[in-house]
Amino acid sequence: MDYPAGVMSIYRENGRYFVSVPYKIPKTELISKANTGKVTGVDLNVGHFNYMGGNKQILPKELKRTYEKIKHYQRLLARKREANGKEQAVKSNKYLKTKT
Repeated sequence: MDYPAGVMSIYRENGRYFVSVPYKIPKTELISKANTGKVTGVDLNVGHFNYMGGNKQILPKELKRTYEKIKHYQRLLARKREANGKEQAVKSNKYLKTKT
């Protein structure tokens, strides 16, 4: 089975090199799995993966700092909405400045 390869990507992440080689497999050769009735969910904004061997951190430190800033400003905005009521808070200049 010799499948045509797409555009190969070479990239560096955390001091290590990775290669991504996409293959184009015809739909006729794909095997569909039996329906088990179970559902799988994926959390896209997660900083780690838990697996049988332990825990793998995938969130870079710079991004972690950015998330902390976002949490901080979200708390400030929530306090402004609580104190002023939702309708009046979103019109205030201080609220808009914090949101920006």
